[in-house]
Amino acid sequence: MKRSQQGFPIVVSDRTLYRYMVTKHLGEGGFGEVFQARIRSLRLNVALKRFKLDPGGTRAGRERWAREASTHGSMSHPNILQVLDAFKYEGFLYLATELATGSLDNCTPPQGWDELEVMRAGMHVSSALHYMHTAWTDEGPLIHRDVTPNNIFYFQEASLFKIGDFGIAKALDGEDGVAVTQIANWSFVAPELVKDGFSVPQSDLFQLGLVLYFMAQGESAIPTNLSVADRKRSVVGGAAYRAASDAPFESEGLQGCIKKLLLRDMDKRYQSASEVFADLRAVHREARRKDDP
Repeated sequence: MKRSQQGFPIVVSDRTLYRYMVTKHLGEGGFGEVFQARIRSLRLNVALKRFKLDPGGTRAGRERWAREASTHGSMSHPNILQVLDAFKYEGFLYLATELATGSLDNCTPPQGWDELEVMRAGMHVSSALHYMHTAWTDEGPLIHRDVTPNNIFYFQEASLFKIGDFGIAKALDGEDGVAVTQIANWSFVAPELVKDGFSVPQSDLFQLGLVLYFMAQGESAIPTNLSVADRKRSVVGGAAYRAASDAPFESEGLQGCIKKLLLRDMDKRYQSASEVFADLRAVHREARRKDDP
């Protein structure tokens, strides 16, 4: 990877946009836009994220693209969205990934998912987080910092859930084990981030608990219609844990896992993603036994 004159890394590809045929506009956000496209030579549909470069692009946006392309592209795990290509072309930066059926924020029904699928999603995402926190590199854990419904992708045909969007992920250097974090969605943040402005691996786990609650109930534990100030107070005050305690669940085991993920005290919360995976696998097996006596 080389560096531009401005000093931030640029991923250079000899493949250009001519390789792709854009077929559908999927959405947009502060970073740019997402399209469905087809790689002509492979007849393969992909998601193509387009980031603004110049004119009108910002250094922060360019750095986010380069960081996401570099970090995301270096990972290999069945529950992490696969990066296929990264390139710049005529004033835009592009990132091509495998195409999902949808993200959880746009394919979660109002009544919530079947709880077996919630458990499956939890196992898939916790497996990916375990890889990021322990096996990604020898340098230290990688904290995703944005485990939210719009960054968990569902592949319906394979019944797979994958985590994506590593634009604000942070690799820890091992000195203090924390990372100052940007805020993407105040309804999906951990208490330590609100109180002290940092994230640790357990912060990803708290966010996973919020995602699983959202999947199970069809709504956020911290209501999105509250003001930012009220959402902050709710997070710090333990509203997510209380919501999980009061909400109706068919599986007490799933409810217990979500409640433990949503504990305000990091020392009482799950300490590793592998622990989360083990508990969710156990409750998933128990739930399947009840369904198929």
